[in-house]
Amino acid sequence: PSRTSPSSATLGVGSHSVTATYTGDTYFTGSTAPTFDQVVGQVTPTIGVTSTVNPSVFGQPVGFTATLSGIDGTPTGQVQFGIDGNNFGTPVTLAGGMAASSPTSALTVGSHNVTATYLGSTIYKPASASLNQIVNKANSATTIGSSPNPSVTSSPVNFTATVTAVAPGAGTPSGQVQFYSAGSPLGSPAGLNGGGVATLTGVTSLPVGNDSVTATYLGDGNFNPSTSASLTQQVNGFATTTTVGSSANPSVFGQPVVFSATVSAGAGNPTPTGQVQFGIDGANVGGATALSSGSASLPPIATLAVGTHVVTATYLGAVNFVGSAGTLAGGQTVNQASTTTTVGSSANPSVFGQPVNFTATVTAVAPGAGTPTGVVHFFVDGV
Repeated sequence: PSRTSPSSATLGVGSHSVTATYTGDTYFTGSTAPTFDQVVGQVTPTIGVTSTVNPSVFGQPVGFTATLSGIDGTPTGQVQFGIDGNNFGTPVTLAGGMAASSPTSALTVGSHNVTATYLGSTIYKPASASLNQIVNKANSATTIGSSPNPSVTSSPVNFTATVTAVAPGAGTPSGQVQFYSAGSPLGSPAGLNGGGVATLTGVTSLPVGNDSVTATYLGDGNFNPSTSASLTQQVNGFATTTTVGSSANPSVFGQPVVFSATVSAGAGNPTPTGQVQFGIDGANVGGATALSSGSASLPPIATLAVGTHVVTATYLGAVNFVGSAGTLAGGQTVNQASTTTTVGSSANPSVFGQPVNFTATVTAVAPGAGTPTGVVHFFVDGV
């Protein structure tokens, strides 16, 4: 007869010497079987690898975890991670059948073969698993600034665009930025520096008014394009000053006076164009008068009453020039005009008893003008 020993799962990996000894009975003597070698081989574990996020974006930290199990208890030992055929870090010791790599933010955009290789133990054979890690481009954000703002027409304005990564993406974008005003390109695309900043300098072509300026990042191999919010660039016309002059101040009653206005935008700037409205004592005088070489004047005025008059000139502005106003310093002073009086006789010489009429004629002395009114007193021999 034959006998089978109980099964044994406790034999370690390797070669074991096995024998069987029969102890005999009443009818048979004992005997011992020849020794033979029982070879116990390693067990193949089950292994899998996962990532913390898949797909990820450029610059986003990604870690990898290997999980092992087996029929002969929880595997122990170490796991070596690899990316695209190269070791990633040093071997990681299993704890509870799991090993986790350090996170990496250095994966380039594209597809990467990630492996987890179990290095084996006395019980378990080496094994490996892999996954395909997809890395997409990260989103970007673009902001725009300008200096100075507000600016003056024809004066240079500098624009800057700052491009940053949008979380969970990270890193500094490279490439170019195109600036736009009212949808039209401002110059050529400007390159980003190492800090993700692009600069467009010396822009003098912006029209007067509130201009809508944007910056569009064109993207690169790691970041998607983006467009900034609209920046309102306020472009003012040239500031002006208006001065008022008089051809004669003080003047006398009846004297023709010419009032003039000179509008200036300052040294080195263009000569203002447009119109000036004159006013005297708060009332407009005629219609607006066109500037010629920055100056305008009224026709001569000889009707101002005696006294002091407020004379103003208001520049109404133009496309590239800001309006301004001026007042004649001290006002226009009109004094009484001088007169001359002459006396005539109806008969000279006359004879005793002859009626004689005396006539007085009063006239204005230039530059005064007009016909005097009032009363004349006649005197004969001082009486």
